[in-house]
Amino acid sequence: MSADARDEFKNWIADGNVAKFAVELPQRVRDNFDETMKLLRDKNFQQLLTDYPRAKRVFWVGYEVKDEVSSRKLFGKWEKPEDYLEAFGRFIRDNVNQLEAIRILLKRPQDWKPDVLTELKRVLRANDFDEKRLRNAHEKVYRKSLADVISMIKHAANEQEPLLTASERVTKALEEMRAFHTFTPEQQKWLSLIGEHLKENLSISEEDLDYQPVFAQRGGRARARKLFRKELQPLIERLNYTLVAA
Repeated sequence: MSADARDEFKNWIADGNVAKFAVELPQRVRDNFDETMKLLRDKNFQQLLTDYPRAKRVFWVGYEVKDEVSSRKLFGKWEKPEDYLEAFGRFIRDNVNQLEAIRILLKRPQDWKPDVLTELKRVLRANDFDEKRLRNAHEKVYRKSLADVISMIKHAANEQEPLLTASERVTKALEEMRAFHTFTPEQQKWLSLIGEHLKENLSISEEDLDYQPVFAQRGGRARARKLFRKELQPLIERLNYTLVAA
Protein backbone atom coordinates (compact mmCIF):
# COMPACT_ATOMS: atom_id res chain seq x y z
CA MET A 1 0.00 0.00 0.00
CA SER A 2 1.28 3.46 -0.90
CA ALA A 3 2.03 6.16 1.65
CA ASP A 4 -0.78 8.28 0.20
CA ALA A 5 -3.24 5.46 0.78
CA ARG A 6 -2.13 5.02 4.37
CA ASP A 7 -2.60 8.76 4.96
CA GLU A 8 -6.15 8.58 3.63
CA PHE A 9 -6.98 5.55 5.77
CA LYS A 10 -5.81 7.44 8.88
CA ASN A 11 -9.07 9.36 8.66
CA TRP A 12 -10.90 6.12 9.34
CA ILE A 13 -8.66 3.72 11.27
CA ALA A 14 -5.72 4.07 13.64
CA ASP A 15 -2.41 4.80 11.86
CA GLY A 16 -4.07 3.89 8.57
CA ASN A 17 -2.95 0.31 9.19
CA VAL A 18 -5.42 -1.71 7.13
CA ALA A 19 -3.69 -5.04 7.75
CA LYS A 20 -3.95 -4.63 11.53
CA PHE A 21 -7.55 -3.50 11.21
CA ALA A 22 -8.40 -6.62 9.18
CA VAL A 23 -6.80 -8.92 11.78
CA GLU A 24 -8.64 -7.21 14.62
CA LEU A 25 -11.98 -7.00 12.79
CA PRO A 26 -13.61 -10.15 14.29
CA GLN A 27 -12.81 -8.91 17.80
CA ARG A 28 -14.08 -5.43 16.96
CA VAL A 29 -17.37 -6.92 15.78
CA ARG A 30 -17.75 -8.82 19.05
CA ASP A 31 -16.73 -5.95 21.32
CA ASN A 32 -18.24 -2.96 19.52
CA PHE A 33 -20.64 -4.23 16.91
CA ASP A 34 -22.62 -1.03 16.27
CA GLU A 35 -19.63 1.27 15.73
CA THR A 36 -17.76 -1.30 13.66
CA MET A 37 -20.71 -1.91 11.37
CA LYS A 38 -21.31 1.83 11.07
CA LEU A 39 -17.76 2.17 9.74
CA LEU A 40 -18.02 -0.80 7.39
CA ARG A 41 -21.30 0.47 5.96
CA ASP A 42 -20.03 4.00 5.37
CA LYS A 43 -20.14 4.57 1.61
CA ASN A 44 -17.06 6.81 1.65
CA PHE A 45 -15.07 4.18 3.53
CA GLN A 46 -16.27 1.48 1.12
CA GLN A 47 -15.24 3.68 -1.81
CA LEU A 48 -11.77 4.16 -0.32
CA LEU A 49 -11.37 0.40 0.12
CA THR A 50 -11.97 0.03 -3.60
CA ASP A 51 -10.21 3.06 -5.00
CA TYR A 52 -7.37 3.84 -2.60
CA PRO A 53 -4.17 5.21 -4.23
CA ARG A 54 -2.04 2.32 -5.42
CA ALA A 55 1.73 2.38 -5.34
CA LYS A 56 3.26 2.81 -8.78
CA ARG A 57 4.59 -0.38 -10.27
CA VAL A 58 8.19 -0.50 -11.40
CA PHE A 59 9.28 -2.86 -14.14
CA TRP A 60 12.90 -3.78 -14.73
CA VAL A 61 14.01 -4.83 -18.17
CA GLY A 62 16.87 -7.29 -18.43
CA TYR A 63 18.04 -7.02 -22.02
CA GLU A 64 20.53 -9.86 -21.68
CA VAL A 65 18.18 -12.18 -19.80
CA LYS A 66 16.74 -15.10 -21.70
CA ASP A 67 13.15 -16.03 -20.86
CA GLU A 68 12.43 -19.69 -20.27
CA VAL A 69 8.89 -20.91 -20.97
CA SER A 70 7.61 -24.08 -19.38
CA SER A 71 4.25 -25.77 -18.99
CA ARG A 72 2.73 -26.96 -15.74
CA LYS A 73 -0.05 -29.30 -14.79
CA LEU A 74 -3.02 -27.46 -13.37
CA PHE A 75 -4.47 -30.39 -11.46
CA GLY A 76 -1.55 -31.76 -9.51
CA LYS A 77 -0.32 -34.96 -11.11
CA TRP A 78 -3.07 -34.74 -13.73
CA GLU A 79 -2.98 -32.37 -16.67
CA LYS A 80 -6.63 -32.64 -17.69
CA PRO A 81 -9.56 -31.95 -15.35
CA GLU A 82 -11.29 -35.07 -16.68
CA ASP A 83 -8.34 -37.21 -15.54
CA TYR A 84 -8.32 -35.46 -12.19
CA LEU A 85 -12.00 -36.12 -11.57
CA GLU A 86 -11.65 -39.73 -12.69
CA ALA A 87 -8.89 -40.19 -10.11
CA PHE A 88 -11.06 -38.44 -7.52
CA GLY A 89 -13.93 -40.81 -8.25
CA ARG A 90 -11.66 -43.83 -7.78
CA PHE A 91 -10.35 -42.40 -4.51
CA ILE A 92 -13.86 -41.90 -3.12
CA ARG A 93 -15.13 -45.31 -4.20
CA ASP A 94 -12.02 -47.09 -2.93
CA ASN A 95 -12.17 -45.40 0.48
CA VAL A 96 -15.86 -45.28 1.27
CA ASN A 97 -15.39 -48.03 3.87
CA GLN A 98 -11.83 -47.13 4.86
CA LEU A 99 -12.13 -43.44 5.76
CA GLU A 100 -14.66 -42.59 8.45
CA ALA A 101 -15.49 -39.09 7.21
CA ILE A 102 -16.36 -40.37 3.72
CA ARG A 103 -18.35 -43.26 5.17
CA ILE A 104 -20.43 -40.89 7.31
CA LEU A 105 -21.14 -38.61 4.35
CA LEU A 106 -22.23 -41.45 2.07
CA LYS A 107 -23.66 -44.01 4.47
CA ARG A 108 -24.36 -42.44 7.87
CA PRO A 109 -25.67 -38.89 7.28
CA GLN A 110 -27.24 -38.91 10.75
CA ASP A 111 -23.69 -38.53 12.15
CA TRP A 112 -22.77 -35.49 10.04
CA LYS A 113 -21.39 -32.58 12.10
CA PRO A 114 -18.67 -29.88 11.90
CA ASP A 115 -15.88 -32.16 13.13
CA VAL A 116 -16.64 -34.67 10.38
CA LEU A 117 -16.54 -31.96 7.72
CA THR A 118 -13.19 -30.71 9.04
CA GLU A 119 -11.73 -34.21 8.93
CA LEU A 120 -13.17 -34.80 5.45
CA LYS A 121 -11.46 -31.71 4.04
CA ARG A 122 -8.20 -32.69 5.73
CA VAL A 123 -8.31 -36.14 4.14
CA LEU A 124 -9.03 -34.70 0.71
CA ARG A 125 -6.16 -32.18 0.93
CA ALA A 126 -3.76 -34.90 2.07
CA ASN A 127 -4.56 -36.84 -1.11
CA ASP A 128 -4.24 -33.93 -3.61
CA PHE A 129 -7.98 -33.25 -3.70
CA ASP A 130 -8.29 -29.85 -2.10
CA GLU A 131 -11.72 -28.24 -2.38
CA LYS A 132 -10.71 -25.30 -4.57
CA ARG A 133 -9.06 -27.50 -7.19
CA LEU A 134 -11.98 -29.92 -7.18
CA ARG A 135 -14.44 -27.09 -7.68
CA ASN A 136 -12.36 -25.74 -10.56
CA ALA A 137 -12.31 -29.16 -12.24
CA HIS A 138 -16.08 -29.62 -11.84
CA GLU A 139 -16.68 -26.21 -13.37
CA LYS A 140 -14.55 -27.07 -16.39
CA VAL A 141 -15.98 -30.55 -16.94
CA TYR A 142 -19.61 -30.20 -15.85
CA ARG A 143 -20.08 -26.43 -16.30
CA LYS A 144 -21.25 -26.24 -12.69
CA SER A 145 -19.88 -23.27 -10.77
CA LEU A 146 -19.30 -23.41 -7.01
CA ALA A 147 -20.30 -27.03 -6.47
CA ASP A 148 -20.11 -27.81 -2.76
CA VAL A 149 -17.85 -30.48 -1.31
CA ILE A 150 -20.82 -32.69 -0.35
CA SER A 151 -22.09 -32.71 -3.94
CA MET A 152 -18.66 -33.41 -5.40
CA ILE A 153 -18.15 -36.46 -3.20
CA LYS A 154 -21.66 -37.84 -3.68
CA HIS A 155 -21.38 -37.34 -7.44
CA ALA A 156 -17.98 -39.06 -7.45
CA ALA A 157 -19.55 -42.08 -5.74
CA ASN A 158 -22.65 -42.04 -7.96
CA GLU A 159 -22.88 -39.96 -11.12
CA GLN A 160 -26.67 -39.82 -10.77
CA GLU A 161 -26.28 -37.53 -7.76
CA PRO A 162 -26.77 -33.86 -8.69
CA LEU A 163 -24.11 -31.21 -8.28
CA LEU A 164 -25.41 -28.43 -6.04
CA THR A 165 -23.99 -25.21 -4.70
CA ALA A 166 -23.96 -24.68 -0.95
CA SER A 167 -26.78 -22.17 -1.34
CA GLU A 168 -28.91 -24.63 -3.31
CA ARG A 169 -28.26 -27.37 -0.78
CA VAL A 170 -29.14 -25.24 2.23
CA THR A 171 -32.26 -23.82 0.58
CA LYS A 172 -33.45 -27.34 -0.15
CA ALA A 173 -32.81 -28.46 3.44
CA LEU A 174 -34.63 -25.47 4.92
CA GLU A 175 -37.61 -25.97 2.61
CA GLU A 176 -37.90 -29.54 3.84
CA MET A 177 -37.72 -28.40 7.48
CA ARG A 178 -40.44 -25.81 6.94
CA ALA A 179 -42.62 -28.31 5.10
CA PHE A 180 -42.77 -30.64 8.10
CA HIS A 181 -42.55 -28.18 11.01
CA THR A 182 -44.37 -25.04 12.08
CA PHE A 183 -42.17 -22.21 13.36
CA THR A 184 -42.99 -18.95 15.12
CA PRO A 185 -41.88 -15.70 13.43
CA GLU A 186 -38.86 -15.41 15.74
CA GLN A 187 -37.94 -19.05 15.20
CA GLN A 188 -38.13 -18.37 11.47
CA LYS A 189 -35.65 -15.51 11.88
CA TRP A 190 -33.23 -17.78 13.69
CA LEU A 191 -33.72 -20.50 11.12
CA SER A 192 -32.79 -18.00 8.41
CA LEU A 193 -29.64 -17.02 10.35
CA ILE A 194 -28.74 -20.68 10.71
CA GLY A 195 -29.26 -21.07 6.97
CA GLU A 196 -26.78 -18.27 6.23
CA HIS A 197 -24.26 -19.96 8.53
CA LEU A 198 -24.80 -23.29 6.77
CA LYS A 199 -24.17 -21.77 3.34
CA GLU A 200 -20.65 -20.96 4.53
CA ASN A 201 -20.01 -24.02 6.70
CA LEU A 202 -22.29 -26.89 5.56
CA SER A 203 -22.77 -28.05 9.16
CA ILE A 204 -23.61 -26.60 12.56
CA SER A 205 -23.39 -27.47 16.24
CA GLU A 206 -24.95 -25.97 19.35
CA GLU A 207 -21.53 -24.57 20.26
CA ASP A 208 -21.57 -22.46 17.09
CA LEU A 209 -24.51 -20.54 18.54
CA ASP A 210 -22.20 -19.19 21.24
CA TYR A 211 -19.07 -18.58 19.18
CA GLN A 212 -20.35 -17.24 15.88
CA PRO A 213 -21.00 -13.45 16.14
CA VAL A 214 -24.22 -13.58 14.12
CA PHE A 215 -25.74 -15.76 16.88
CA ALA A 216 -23.79 -14.52 19.90
CA GLN A 217 -24.93 -10.92 19.47
CA ARG A 218 -28.53 -12.13 19.55
CA GLY A 219 -28.21 -14.07 22.78
CA GLY A 220 -26.38 -17.17 21.58
CA ARG A 221 -27.26 -20.68 22.62
CA ALA A 222 -29.22 -19.52 25.67
CA ARG A 223 -31.59 -17.50 23.50
CA ALA A 224 -31.92 -20.31 20.96
CA ARG A 225 -32.77 -22.80 23.72
CA LYS A 226 -35.42 -20.45 25.04
CA LEU A 227 -36.95 -20.15 21.57
CA PHE A 228 -36.77 -23.79 20.49
CA ARG A 229 -36.77 -25.40 23.97
CA LYS A 230 -36.12 -29.14 23.83
CA GLU A 231 -36.35 -29.08 20.04
CA LEU A 232 -33.08 -27.17 19.52
CA GLN A 233 -30.70 -30.15 19.44
CA PRO A 234 -33.07 -32.34 17.37
CA LEU A 235 -33.48 -29.40 14.98
CA ILE A 236 -29.71 -29.07 14.55
CA GLU A 237 -29.30 -32.81 14.09
CA ARG A 238 -32.10 -32.88 11.53
CA LEU A 239 -30.61 -29.98 9.58
CA ASN A 240 -27.19 -31.61 9.47
CA TYR A 241 -28.75 -34.89 8.36
CA THR A 242 -30.90 -33.24 5.68
CA LEU A 243 -27.94 -31.31 4.28
CA VAL A 244 -26.09 -34.54 3.57
CA ALA A 245 -29.06 -36.73 2.67
CA ALA A 246 -30.54 -34.18 0.23
